[in-house]
This record gives sequence, C-alpha cells and structure tokens, in this order.
Amino acid sequence: MAYVLGAITLIEFGTPEQKRKYLPDIARGKKGICVAITESHAGSDAAAIRSTGQRKGDKWLLNGIKSLIGNVGPADLCVGAVKTDPAAGHKGISTFLIEKGTPGLRVGRIEEKMSMRGSVTGELVMEDVTVSAAGVLGEVGSGFKNLMKSLDLGRLAAAYAGEPLRSIAAWARCFFDSADVRGRGGRHQRGELHRW
Repeated sequence: MAYVLGAITLIEFGTPEQKRKYLPDIARGKKGICVAITESHAGSDAAAIRSTGQRKGDKWLLNGIKSLIGNVGPADLCVGAVKTDPAAGHKGISTFLIEKGTPGLRVGRIEEKMSMRGSVTGELVMEDVTVSAAGVLGEVGSGFKNLMKSLDLGRLAAAYAGEPLRSIAAWARCFFDSADVRGRGGRHQRGELHRW
C-alpha cells in the first residue's frame, strides 16, 4: 500500500521533473517509496503533526519523528509531511520528496508485527534534513489537502486490490456449504481440508 500511496501522490502533485526523475524506477520496481505522515502523538489525525520544515534560503530544513511508516526500511524515496507554517493549522502542512541517504534521515525503531511482515513498518527520523526547493511536492501549504486526496485514491486502490480475496472467500463459502464438505455423504470433513 505504501508504494501505491507514494506513487499516487507523486503522480498527482509532482512536477514534470520530479515525475521523470522518480516514477520510471518506481514503476519498474527498481526503487521503493514510502509516505511519512503519522506521528506517535497524533495517530490518524494528520493535521496534528508536529514535524517542522523551516525555509533556509532556497532550501528547507526538516525535523521530526514519523511513526508506523509502511515500507520505511527498503524505501529509496519518502514523501514526508511537515508543518511549514504551524500557525496555519492544516493549511500549513507541506510535503517533500526526501531521498534515502540524505544526511540526517534515518530509520528508527522497527515495529514487531503479527502479520504483513513483507512490509517493514517503523519510525522515520528527520534531524536537520536539508531538502532543496526542487524537493517540495505540490505547493507549499497544500500538503494536507493533497495527502487527503491521495489517501482517498489509495483507499480505492486497496479496495480493488482486495477483489481477488473476496472472490476466493466467495468460492470458499460455496465450497464449505456443499454437502460433501459438511460430511453429508462426502469423504472430507472440515478439519481434513489441510490434507488436500
């Protein structure tokens, strides 16, 4: 899901130069992407983030700790949300493209999960991360609005991705409802299905 959300955000709000630079390798699976919105104190309230972005000439200085970030370990590129104008509330949130290996950017604590172990989830720490003006994704101050649109599109993608699972579940319901599986004259009982 992190790949989809990151790619959607880049497609929807990236400049032509940003798209040319990153999308081909993301589409080919050569590079990973993550989206860093969540912070431990804010949970799902994206407007309550405290990470900051301060303009320093033609560059931006980013600071903060993001939590529960999917694909954080293998990601080569991160869409990071920070407050560039804290007084403006959600209208003061901006997004930046941050490349892996940028000084001050590091992966923090990795979460131990019960499932979905194929996606590394953890903290992303930004300590005086410098990003050029070319790294601003969308317009300064439009990050919240843009991310909400991306999340809506991402939810549609997730729903579509779940369609094969719904088909399998429907097939399984029909299968389990058949007389043979319930044991009415059939050779297999529910507990024996693992032997097939």
